[in-house]
Amino acid sequence: AILKQAASSRHLALDTSWQWMRNRDEIERRTIDCSNIAGMFSILGFICSMVQNELIYKSYQPMHWAILIMAALNTIVTFASILFIYRFYWHKQLLLQVSKHLDYGARMDTFVPAKVIMAKVHFWAEVLFSFPFLPPFVTFEIGFLQLDNFVLYRAETAMCIINSLRLYHLVRLMKDHSLSDLPNKSTVRRFTNQKLQYVFSAKRVFNSYNSMAYITLIWMIMLLVHAYWFRAAEFSACRLASANHADCKSPAAEQWTLYGSPIDQTAMIYFQNAAWAMWITSTTVGYGDIFPITHCGRFVAASAAISGAVIAAFVTASLGNILQRTPNEEAAVGILRKFQAREQLLIEAVNLVSLWWRKKRRPGNLSRRQRAMVVNGQAQTLRKIHQEARKDLKSIKSLSGHLTDTLAEGKEIIKVVDELFDMIHQPPPEEPAPIEEAKPEKQVFVEELDALLQEVGG
Repeated sequence: AILKQAASSRHLALDTSWQWMRNRDEIERRTIDCSNIAGMFSILGFICSMVQNELIYKSYQPMHWAILIMAALNTIVTFASILFIYRFYWHKQLLLQVSKHLDYGARMDTFVPAKVIMAKVHFWAEVLFSFPFLPPFVTFEIGFLQLDNFVLYRAETAMCIINSLRLYHLVRLMKDHSLSDLPNKSTVRRFTNQKLQYVFSAKRVFNSYNSMAYITLIWMIMLLVHAYWFRAAEFSACRLASANHADCKSPAAEQWTLYGSPIDQTAMIYFQNAAWAMWITSTTVGYGDIFPITHCGRFVAASAAISGAVIAAFVTASLGNILQRTPNEEAAVGILRKFQAREQLLIEAVNLVSLWWRKKRRPGNLSRRQRAMVVNGQAQTLRKIHQEARKDLKSIKSLSGHLTDTLAEGKEIIKVVDELFDMIHQPPPEEPAPIEEAKPEKQVFVEELDALLQEVGG
């Protein structure tokens, strides 16, 4: 009996712990949590690779203990991010199956096989962006000619640039944050047949009054990322003490030239110079004091120019949205115009009467401008101002005010309709019993006499 009770208690606890798999809101919350954790680990791995690259730029040896520690941390957080990316798609598939059951009446199925996750293209795309890393005790150099100049890149630098692609997680984090305050998203999604995903989130963000803050944040992140790419593309590892490539001793590596003119390479070791170059490139100015020499640097500069043009378009649209009047502001402007028209109405009325009086009583003393004025024209202007002054307040009321009035009128109409419905369907009153008419006394006497005669005759 004790064993049966323990088994039943364990079975009950197990059933209770798995009840969340049938709750759509709980599944959606866990999906967002897995996405946030995967993004955190991926960005942490990018930071570790960036520290590795900076230590290399400081002339640390690739087998230095600090670089090895950063490589080990990057390895750990990379595998953790891949695990949570898998869990994210697992919860996403579970959410899809539960939604089919709740929305379309399909069979409830909480089992998600691994082959379904492995068959998703988006899952492998995220693995491709998040998995590459440089393990400990692994290093190499990549060198080739670009525009008659020999450029050498370290493996730590190349892997840091690849790991920077993990910042795509910020897009999903921003999407989840912008939709976090919306209640009953599943009901709205089912009712309107609208997917509340990246496009809807972007439109909601860029149409809000906080759009300038979001655009500024995106612009700053874009500038920093492009600056880091530009610095890595334009800096040759031959200038480092750890460089072992044989071609670093060649003239094409020691002195860079561009169309026969010597180029100073020391400027690109400073991040602020690369940030300045990307800033002026993204604003489509381009002073020419810093310019790309390598093919990779030109590609980064072109990407920064295109990104800057797109950001400028978003800034223009956001400013247009901010400068557009709200319904309450439109109502305030309309009321102020009404008051101004009232004051101008008095002035124009006085001018009209004065003009008429002068033309009638003293036509010879009028000025040239007064003679040119037409009384009918003044009267027409007066009528226009009078119409503006008498404009109904309902025509300048805000949209929210119109909706409130419409709802109030609708409630009154519904109330009247309900009363009419009750009156129509009310059962008719019962008719009173018919009252027999009183017979005359003579007729009563005759009937009684006939009855008596019949009894006597019988």
